[in-house]
Amino acid sequence: MSPDHHAKSSTVAGPRVVKYLRASSNNAVSRSSAAGLATLDALLKDADQHARRFQPARATRAHLLDQLGRSEEAVAAYDSAIDLTHDTAERQYLQQRRDSANR
Repeated sequence: MSPDHHAKSSTVAGPRVVKYLRASSNNAVSRSSAAGLATLDALLKDADQHARRFQPARATRAHLLDQLGRSEEAVAAYDSAIDLTHDTAERQYLQQRRDSANR
C-alpha cells in the first residue's frame, strides 16, 4: 500500500483514531492481544461513522481476534477489512489471513 493511501486514510479517520490504533497495537505487543482488542473495541464503540470504516483498525481487530483463537469473529472481521480494502496485494494478504483463521 502506498504511503499516500495511508495519509488519506489517516486524514479521513482523524488523528485520534490513528493515535488509538497505535495504542491498541502497542498494547497487544507489550501486554496481550486481549488488552489490545479491548482498547481497539472501546475506540470503535465511541468513534464516528468515518472512523468505524478505517480499514487499518478493522484489519488490526481481525488480527487480534485471530491471535486470541476467536476464529469465527476473526473471519468476520477480516471480511470487514477486505470490504474496505482497495489495494489488490493487501486484499489478497487479508484473504489469506482470513482463510488461515477459518481452519
